[in-house]
Amino acid sequence: MVTAVNIVFAPTGQSFLLEMRREETPTRTTGLPLQRTSLSPERIFISDVMKRIRDYALPSATDAIPLVGDRRFVECFDYGTLQPLRAHDPVSEGQKLLLFASPHLSNVLTERLSGLRPWPQDEGSKLPVTGEERWANLRQACLALDVPPLLHRNQMEQEMNRCTEKVKDTAKRFQAAKEGIEEALESIKDINIFRGFDSPLMSFVDANGMRMAAVQGEVKLCEAAKCIDDARAMAPEVIRAIVRESQITECVQASESWRTFSTPDEHAGDSSVVAVLMQEVGRKLVAVRSILTKIGKITRQQSKCRRYCEAVLHHVVHRQRILCQLPQGVEAAERLLERRITLRRAIRRLILPLEAEHRSLERDIQYFLGKWRDCLPDDLFGAVTTPLPALYPPEDTVAHDMDRYFLDVGKDEAEELLQSISMAPGTSPIASSAVEAELRDVEDEVQRCEVALRLAIERRDALRRESKQHSIDELGAE
Repeated sequence: MVTAVNIVFAPTGQSFLLEMRREETPTRTTGLPLQRTSLSPERIFISDVMKRIRDYALPSATDAIPLVGDRRFVECFDYGTLQPLRAHDPVSEGQKLLLFASPHLSNVLTERLSGLRPWPQDEGSKLPVTGEERWANLRQACLALDVPPLLHRNQMEQEMNRCTEKVKDTAKRFQAAKEGIEEALESIKDINIFRGFDSPLMSFVDANGMRMAAVQGEVKLCEAAKCIDDARAMAPEVIRAIVRESQITECVQASESWRTFSTPDEHAGDSSVVAVLMQEVGRKLVAVRSILTKIGKITRQQSKCRRYCEAVLHHVVHRQRILCQLPQGVEAAERLLERRITLRRAIRRLILPLEAEHRSLERDIQYFLGKWRDCLPDDLFGAVTTPLPALYPPEDTVAHDMDRYFLDVGKDEAEELLQSISMAPGTSPIASSAVEAELRDVEDEVQRCEVALRLAIERRDALRRESKQHSIDELGAE
């Protein structure tokens, strides 16, 4: 399927027809017993048109756009609305587009349209345009060039306000986070992980890194403020250039060449209205590019400001918030780990009475292997002598390694869990001499641990008192 697009080359007001071929892709309708296959045309976008123009205008390597000294400035406008079109905007059948191009591409297109270069393979074709139509096209080109500076100015001013507010908000949050870092570090100083006296929570916190991040955050915040100040300092020049361009546009629109089309006589030379407007389009295009280049510099400063603020929020504010939440996270982890350890202990107590029977059965199977191998059918013999599965479930290595940190002081969590299970409907009470014996052993171990803990605390307090008294004696001696 072919879509014809009318391209108006803005610098000269001439037109050429571009035929875009669309491939049809099969689609299926769903929800019917027999699905039908239909063809739906692929849509054509502005990016496709731009690529086709480059291919037509610059078909050979010698005509390629230089990589140095040419910014590949290409801008497309809808002819009727004068709105700039983006690469992903769709193109409709017969749509009329205003095209501005880079200097090199403009020169090549001008030569194509003037007949100095033929269109490759006759795929592009120049449209006949009267002098009045060229005059109208050039007027549209001038009006279209008034749109980008105003759009970019509005975006620049909106982004300036957003960046200013972001710097203020970031500075406020940074100051609170900077003060909160020391408070958070002080609050976790005496917290131990999983009741381990040799596992202080501070050992898992990069305190020096946090303090260094706060110092660097202050530097980045100053750089963000400097970027927005530099952008704000460059803005007046851009605004003056836009205002000056608007005043020139008003003067041009008040001229006779703009208001009325007149047929040039043979002695007019370059003073025809078409030539005058072509010069104005060329001048205006250079001015608009200069304005957009300056706005681009301001935009880069605004982007740097935003990146610096985001870095401060991520490396200081976010980390301080995580540091404040660390004790609650450790507490939640402890609760989960306690449940894992309790479950492991309960499972082992349930299975412990069956260990003797399991070992006895394994011995009997081995005895059976030696005595009855030749007497029984292979299928029966193989089924009976299949090795027993493991009595215990796969080991929970986390609960096993951390079990020593959780001493049930005052109550037996595993026993309470088993009792809650035994009281559930449909279950029988759990009673076993082996379980009771193990429980007594655990209780004895708990008592020994309590004594050891009490002695350790007393020794620690004595050492602290001795150290404090020693410091007082040294001060008195001085």
